[in-house]
Amino acid sequence: MKKRRTLIALFLLCACLVMAVGYAQLQSALSITGGVDVTSKNTDLKVVFSDYTIATASEGKVTAAADGTTAARMTVSGISAEDEYVEVTFTIVNNMTDLNAWVYEPSVTNNNKTDFTVTTTFVTDTDKDYKTLAPGAETTVTVKVTLERTHTTAANYSFTIGMVTKTPDETPTPAPAE
Repeated sequence: MKKRRTLIALFLLCACLVMAVGYAQLQSALSITGGVDVTSKNTDLKVVFSDYTIATASEGKVTAAADGTTAARMTVSGISAEDEYVEVTFTIVNNMTDLNAWVYEPSVTNNNKTDFTVTTTFVTDTDKDYKTLAPGAETTVTVKVTLERTHTTAANYSFTIGMVTKTPDETPTPAPAE
């Protein structure tokens, strides 16, 4: 009796297997569905630091560079009094012709946090953590470097300002500081 049940179970299993293979063989159409998302890579964006303005009180104490890349630079020299500061306003422009760009608050590399405090002023869109720039549009970021300790003289301390940009629906990626 046990042998007969095993044979019946084996027969049913083989029948199911034959039917499955036969059904698959008879199906000749292959249907693939899905979608494709196309987004810009950060390296494709043409959002750059295009210009700068040195605040009048800071003239002669700071040099700056904004040369059409995703990083700007400023070098502080000649400040020696506690709480003395320099201020530079950098212009950011979206040079793309067909895409809006989201610009996040630029970050400043400060390798001397003991002697200097760096603050930025950047206006974002209402209820957002970024500023939307239409093609050809500009915005600004003001960088203020304050001397915190009087025993230090700012002998050519450099600061790099890096930008984070993206197009809508793209994961933001920090631009490399140059």
